Amino acid sequence: MQERRQNVRVRPVYDSAVEVFLKPSNSALDIVDVSIGGFGFLIREHALEVGQELTLEVRLPRQDSFEAKAAVRHVRSGSGKDMGGVQLLELTPDQATKLRRYVAELLERGQMR
Repeated sequence: MQERRQNVRVRPVYDSAVEVFLKPSNSALDIVDVSIGGFGFLIREHALEVGQELTLEVRLPRQDSFEAKAAVRHVRSGSGKDMGGVQLLELTPDQATKLRRYVAELLERGQMR
């Protein structure tokens, strides 16, 4: 069965990486994909549970950072890596525009996930 995604996902690249930090600890998430609806990430030392709500600081290249609420939507192991995904909640129009701009830039560069 093919999975249907709500939003297109892009792969961050070294020269245009997004940085996402858990607040208030400032622990960085290792982001593997980005969409206008959320992030996929590798789980390292973070103990996250499905349904858990988080506050994130999002830093996009060449844009002001912003804080956003997010909910953990999945946590799983596979291919030797633990992965997770968060859905962004209640983005402001400005925050959504910043994410759309970032995703569009990476799509133009062929970085679709």
